[in-house]
Amino acid sequence: MPVFFLRKKYKTLDDTLLVKEVAIGNESAFRELLSRYQAGIFSFALRIVGDNGAAEDIVQETFLRLFRASESLHPESNIRAFTFKITRNLNAITILSYNNDFGGWT
Repeated sequence: MPVFFLRKKYKTLDDTLLVKEVAIGNESAFRELLSRYQAGIFSFALRIVGDNGAAEDIVQETFLRLFRASESLHPESNIRAFTFKITRNLNAITILSYNNDFGGWT
């Protein structure tokens, strides 16, 4: 099946069905979740940490954690809220780490 067809197919699925697909290891479904939420997660992280590089790292770590937790996700859960919660926690860790390592933001 062509990749274009798969991408189009997953674009029409709601988050609940995507989470079900991700839970069984469907990489195309995970890519669609990434596509849906990556920009918003980056903007959220950037507003908090104020650094492009740190925000990019937070986005990468957020989706890595989401992928690792995918087997235990409940399809009925709000994936958007779950993803932003991971990001919020990573923002806090990043800020605390930076304050401990360098004495604060410059």
